[in-house]
Amino acid sequence: MHPFFHRENRCLTNTTILEKVIIIIIIFLEAITASVGKKQVSSPEIASSVNFDLDSVRHRGRLIAVTDYNSTNYFIYRGEPMGFHYELLKAFADHIGVDLEIVTEKDLNNAFMYLNDGKADLLAIGLTVNGTRRNQILFSDPVYQTRQVLVQRKPQQWQSLTKDDLNRKLIRNQLDLA
Repeated sequence: MHPFFHRENRCLTNTTILEKVIIIIIIFLEAITASVGKKQVSSPEIASSVNFDLDSVRHRGRLIAVTDYNSTNYFIYRGEPMGFHYELLKAFADHIGVDLEIVTEKDLNNAFMYLNDGKADLLAIGLTVNGTRRNQILFSDPVYQTRQVLVQRKPQQWQSLTKDDLNRKLIRNQLDLA
């Protein structure tokens, strides 16, 4: 078991989840290695391919990751880095035997520029997978997924409304919020 989990006294299932995430990240980096030079990308987010692979990360001795600074993914508490993305990245960097360098960036375009310019090896940011991005960057299998949920109050006297009237008064699509 990884020493990080001994220190925190976490259960075996958390270790199993972390091992799966590490495998996903390894697959991600190997996929990048296999696809380097196959795609030339042009867009505001990604302008060109950068040649790098896991061996170059190991040779450099550090993994450079871009993430966002927030209360769950990456933050500093009493001088110590913490957060979900930090723990995954640190475990992966330890696994491949390199140091971890975190770059925080809240602007998504800047984060893509770090990756595009070869100043970062990967992005640890919750991104939506859309058609444009799918053609520009390689995504790992998702570590977690979310979906939008619309919460609203029921209209006044909703019990006396017909089903059709109730449906007309309720917002059923987040685009209708505009």
